[in-house]
Amino acid sequence: MLSQSSPPPAPAGSSPIPPGPGLAVALIGISSPDPKLGSVHRKTKTDEPVAVQVVEKRALQGYEAYVGGVLAGYVTYDLKPGGIVFLHTKTEPAFEGRGVGSRLAQVALDDARARGLRVTPRCPFVAAFIDRHPEYADLVDHPA
Repeated sequence: MLSQSSPPPAPAGSSPIPPGPGLAVALIGISSPDPKLGSVHRKTKTDEPVAVQVVEKRALQGYEAYVGGVLAGYVTYDLKPGGIVFLHTKTEPAFEGRGVGSRLAQVALDDARARGLRVTPRCPFVAAFIDRHPEYADLVDHPA
């Protein structure tokens, strides 16, 4: 469920994604999943929702997810003219199975859509997320 309250302060050196389609703060968990994501994750380890803040770090070419101010995961990318190539997604072990990776993919794909970028999902996690969420299929840049 997306939170309409203001996001927590961004970690130092980051630029938060502005509110809108890529709103960076969400409550995730079995008790309050984002309807757009469906069930949070088949391996969810907790019923407690966690607030996830996603920020883009353009200098590092990645999005980072924070839970309680702690880095919980990230997704890396390469920009190309008119497109973005998602390379790798990593969730820290303490946060696995809590929907952090799915939230990262959702925010990154929503941001790509808002920026008018075509998506090349080289990262298997992002590719699988798109397969499970066909509303993002139109973003995929298919080779000619």
